[in-house]
Amino acid sequence: MVAARILFLVFGVAAGLRNQKPQQSLKEDAAQQNPVATLKTSMGDIDVELFMDKSPITVSNFIDLAQKGFYNGLHFHRVIPGFMNQFGCPYSKDPHSSRAGTGGPDSKSQFTNLVTRKKIQRNGGGNIPDECDAEHSNEAGTLSMANTGQPESGGSQFFINVEHNSNLDCFDKKTSSNHPVFGRVIKNYETAVKISGVKTKNDNPVQPIKMLSIEIKMAIFYLSDSARSAKSAKSAGFETAGSAKSAGSAESAGSAQEESAGFEESAGSAKSAGSAKVAEPDTADKKKEAEHSTGLWSQILSIVR
Repeated sequence: MVAARILFLVFGVAAGLRNQKPQQSLKEDAAQQNPVATLKTSMGDIDVELFMDKSPITVSNFIDLAQKGFYNGLHFHRVIPGFMNQFGCPYSKDPHSSRAGTGGPDSKSQFTNLVTRKKIQRNGGGNIPDECDAEHSNEAGTLSMANTGQPESGGSQFFINVEHNSNLDCFDKKTSSNHPVFGRVIKNYETAVKISGVKTKNDNPVQPIKMLSIEIKMAIFYLSDSARSAKSAKSAGFETAGSAKSAGSAESAGSAQEESAGFEESAGSAKSAGSAKVAEPDTADKKKEAEHSTGLWSQILSIVR
């Protein structure tokens, strides 16, 4: 009987260790989280989830421009109630410019695909390679790339849908439109609706609506190698940091909830701030596993005695 109980416990220990699922690291978990952008407009903030998991090139291009302050001080140059709000042309620094809607990033400029870490060069018009996320239609509250409808004609301009404009979907072959969705509003959608309803002249807001800045919160997984190396010494996978805001916008610190979610906050030029250290998950799991195994082996030895 004693021998049987010893065998039972031995096999129990082995089975328990074999069936334990490996703890997913914080960095791997972060890789499954999409970045969040806060569009800080003169009519209020709008929070947007960016579909990095579906459109890494488009989202990486957007983040690159936002972090470099490209969008700061620009204006919504075209808004149509029951349709959409268009934004992102560099000529819209003058809110009533006749050239607004025709500009984009610098020709042949580069940015990094934050998923593959590969450099991508914009074409001669400052535009990026096309992506088409067939899972997301141009529903109300989504962000979509503005372009001419021609291949690789989207650069910095995008629009927020305030109606379900399925006729704009890139995957709908019944239409010549090609506007891929790359994000969706997750907070303050009503602000987007208000923007679409302002008084306009030729779809251009009479009273200018300015983008003060765009702040990006993203997991440390998506940061550059140098930024990740600097922060890895401070945490086991997550870091929340403030960022320098250009165009005179106020600085804001990340909340405790953002810290636990594993987001890095940045806008314009970069600035880092320390965050509380967290326990190394792998080390903690190994300690717990060792304690568990020690307890079971103690039971075995007590029976043998």
